[in-house]
Amino acid sequence: MEKQLEPKNGPESENPSTLNPVFTQAGILQRPEPVRDEKQVAASILNAPQCALILINPDEEVALAARPREDLPADLVGSILGVGAPASVPGAYLGTSPDGPVLAIFDFDGQLPWSTSDLLGNPAPKFLNLRQELPSGKAPEPITGTPLPAIDEAALSALALWQWRRATRYCPQHAETYLVEELGWALRCPQCRRPAYPRIDPAMIVAVLDQDDRLLLGNNQRWPEGRFSLLAGYVEAGESAENAVRREVFEEVKLPLPGPVRPLATQVWPFPRSLMLLHTSRIELSGDQADQALHPDPSEIREARFFSREQYREEVAAGTITPPAGTSIARAFIRYWLAGGSVD
Repeated sequence: MEKQLEPKNGPESENPSTLNPVFTQAGILQRPEPVRDEKQVAASILNAPQCALILINPDEEVALAARPREDLPADLVGSILGVGAPASVPGAYLGTSPDGPVLAIFDFDGQLPWSTSDLLGNPAPKFLNLRQELPSGKAPEPITGTPLPAIDEAALSALALWQWRRATRYCPQHAETYLVEELGWALRCPQCRRPAYPRIDPAMIVAVLDQDDRLLLGNNQRWPEGRFSLLAGYVEAGESAENAVRREVFEEVKLPLPGPVRPLATQVWPFPRSLMLLHTSRIELSGDQADQALHPDPSEIREARFFSREQYREEVAAGTITPPAGTSIARAFIRYWLAGGSVD
């Protein structure tokens, strides 16, 4: 009997005990070995009683289902893994989960040889926006020792590969169409034979607090008015994450961070290919002095403020501000801070 992996909605918790988020924990998904043998993996999938499928549509939405292996299209595995012929369908083998081998299928243009129901069953499961909800239905709670569920880890990995494969089609030196290798995790130019692998861009995100334990949040010019989140930016070439934190905060709100900048946690953020590096820092200011030290750069930041916990709750309840994306590490930190969590 096939099983659809649907989200389960529930209230957000504001009672995390510590901040070593699920993003930093070892996952349940058993990823492919470094030596990736297409024939061996194909045989293991075909011998498994069921297979977990992840389908990503052209709108960057993700749907998952675990299905009996015999109900899958007969040519699915070979078409994705390139067994006996070059891979003809974009996809990847992600590893093994409690629901069996995990295959990702990338629909870039709506031209797959199978329908959604062929792949995921009928009725098909809901397509999800991973910015807002994870397939397990669990919010990314910052609770020590809680692993990221295998379906969440697999979905995020699949979306990261989808983003990379969609943007990486041709060898930059010879303009040859890349061949897919290593179960979808590598591309190779047929002329120069140079491989290409997924790119990850490190990005810092920082929780700055003042002496009153108020949290600095900003409204970026690219966001809707009223959406406030932690300040963030990319780590530049030759730059440490800690220096990037100091640079970005000064560039965006002209606030120096003379005190320690502490790494706290990380999160995969495949929009399109970031690894978010969460840091904290505390300034030696409070009240009006802290408020007056902020000078937002209008080209980047529409508004920046220090919020007390009470003020944040009141403004969210009144609808004057909105929180960051539901699955973001910024949202997880804010939940932790609202529950009285300390960073010292």
